[in-house]
Amino acid sequence: MKRKIIVFAQMVITALFMVEVMTSCVGEGLANIEVDILDIHAVGSADGLVKKTIQENSVIVYVDTTKLKMDNMALEYNVSEGATLEYVVPNEKQQKDCDDINADHYDALDGIATDYTSPVYVRVTAARGIDPETGKIWSKVWKIKTQALTDNMPTKYTFDNWETPQGCYYQMPYDLMKVDNVEKPIRMWESTSGSLTPIWMYLYGADINYTHFNSQPTDDAVSGKALKLVTADISMFDPRKPFVSGCLFTGEMDNENTDDKLKTRVGLPFNKHPQTLKLYYKYQPGVVASTGKNDEGYIRVVLYRTDNEVQYLTGYNIMDNSFGNTVAYAELKPNEMMSEYALAEIPFTYTQDVNDDDLKNWKYNIGIYIASSLGGFEYSGCGGTTLYVDEMEIICE
Repeated sequence: MKRKIIVFAQMVITALFMVEVMTSCVGEGLANIEVDILDIHAVGSADGLVKKTIQENSVIVYVDTTKLKMDNMALEYNVSEGATLEYVVPNEKQQKDCDDINADHYDALDGIATDYTSPVYVRVTAARGIDPETGKIWSKVWKIKTQALTDNMPTKYTFDNWETPQGCYYQMPYDLMKVDNVEKPIRMWESTSGSLTPIWMYLYGADINYTHFNSQPTDDAVSGKALKLVTADISMFDPRKPFVSGCLFTGEMDNENTDDKLKTRVGLPFNKHPQTLKLYYKYQPGVVASTGKNDEGYIRVVLYRTDNEVQYLTGYNIMDNSFGNTVAYAELKPNEMMSEYALAEIPFTYTQDVNDDDLKNWKYNIGIYIASSLGGFEYSGCGGTTLYVDEMEIICE
């Protein structure tokens, strides 16, 4: 019996050894098929790239223009093991889709000075190259977008300038900022409008336009145009998420994330001491069925410290005054019917001190979050609730 146990143990050890050898051989024999951009660095300025946001097929790079020139900037790409990188020149449709690009291209080693004032497209091809069974090339095209950071970053938001993003039906506001003495648009806003596109296309078909979305411009303004946010009732399409708040915020949407609260990435680099939030607003709340009370709007501006763990705020912490990285905040929660615009001036409440050197070097973000319904992250509110905001300004020290 003892001999049988020893023999069995030897067989198990031998089998495990063979599995390890086979696994090792497979790992060494098959080239990597990953096609990711893992990181980006600037040549000649270690801190010139203030922030990098890597998503499914795009990278947003925030550039300190006192240290790097965006029209002649050399970036080094860290891609998947064994993968190669080349610049591509897609046509207009391919720029929108950002995939299946078979356009003219030219080889380029990373680290070559390039004009990044407009989006640049690169293709990452996996080490294995071609799938022998399908003939498909393992590759992905990435869109590299840059955003200039200067000492004259806008702190007043008029909501006068709007545009239709490529391939979309809704409109988004943009602001203006001087870069190298030339006034250029800065696109710092995001919204939840895109998530409702399939529903509005189903309802309105060829007649769909920007007025159907819950974040839109309006001529009902203090001056020029204003921001109009409307809570949408989509209960007939998704009873689990019956109300989608009209929402506009500074930052980015991460549409690949399956957690809705993590899709909203609030905040952009900032280097000033905010003192007062000033804006004009009016509110037309509906009655929330579950409470019998007026819906409540939400306007919040947060200065927060960034670090390796916190690069932006999300639905889990944007409203949390006690969140450890929060430095200062100002907020307004309208809940009464207002037919005329009112001026609000709200002082910032500081919860901790600011490191001036870190502030100067863009180690802090400003997060602006505006919603027609306070319960937006929980999909609660009242359909038709409307919030208007105009001439918003962060008055700084």
